[in-house]
Amino acid sequence: MSTTGTLDARYPHAPTRDTGWGLLPGEYHSEQNPITGVFVICALVAQILADAARLHGAANVLARDGIWAAAILFPAGFFGSSAGRDATKPNGLIALVYLGGAALAAGVLSLGLGLLTA
Repeated sequence: MSTTGTLDARYPHAPTRDTGWGLLPGEYHSEQNPITGVFVICALVAQILADAARLHGAANVLARDGIWAAAILFPAGFFGSSAGRDATKPNGLIALVYLGGAALAAGVLSLGLGLLTA
């Protein structure tokens, strides 16, 4: 296996490129898969908690769908922004990561406020 730059000690099987913006993943992107799984588990737990809080309207939609949206947007932004052989810094798709953060924050805040007021 050839590498295009340095190896990240945490993931010795994944070649990475040192770009000044941190390390962009090379071929495998293996570090993102567990994070996505955590978001999916949190989204499933949020469904149960939203039922317990008996949320209605926009709060219900945000609490139920915000964490799911983050589970999709974070990895899409991560993978999309580092795509390409000669990528030296993230491209415009990095905005999906910020949208995912906003969706996660809105979902968690809506769920938390709903549980506090239930």
